[in-house]
Amino acid sequence: MRKLYSILKTGGLCCVLGLALTSFSLDAKEVVLSKEVSKAKNHWQEFRSLNGECCMKFPKYPDHLSEKLRLPEIGFDLKYDAYISAIDQKTTFLLLIAQYPDFVDQTYANKNLEGFVEGLLKHNPGLTHELSLVNGHTVLDLFICKEGMYFKGRALMVKNSFYLMAMECEAQYYDEASYKTFIDSFELMR
Repeated sequence: MRKLYSILKTGGLCCVLGLALTSFSLDAKEVVLSKEVSKAKNHWQEFRSLNGECCMKFPKYPDHLSEKLRLPEIGFDLKYDAYISAIDQKTTFLLLIAQYPDFVDQTYANKNLEGFVEGLLKHNPGLTHELSLVNGHTVLDLFICKEGMYFKGRALMVKNSFYLMAMECEAQYYDEASYKTFIDSFELMR
């Protein structure tokens, strides 16, 4: 998970998300025992966020962290919820939901996604990304390979909520089927 934190620690929104992620320590080996690996690959569990705004599948029920970050330099607080699960000791899945104040609306969505990409590119020149439309929402699919680690994910902004779904693993353990199961299961409930 430390690689995940360093990949996300970039400018702008990425910095905020990186700070949020570094405020807790969760090692993939604490999330799932290796005996459960084959079971987890075949038995994904549907999970609904605590506020009920979205659902998605995780390899096992995710651990949850909720924080509110004071951001005096930009004049508001950012609330976020992070849900983390793993298939094994080398593959971690994350759903991060950042809640902006109500004045942030859909008109900010593309601007925030662009800022997210710019921040990531600044510190990850190998980033590949693509904007596309999924279920009526603009999404940013991204992939970073850094120091033998893969970070692959999808970000989107709906009204005042920013969603980041991602899988992190060592390159040799990357499994496209697990990534697709995770990403394709995301569904907004509101």
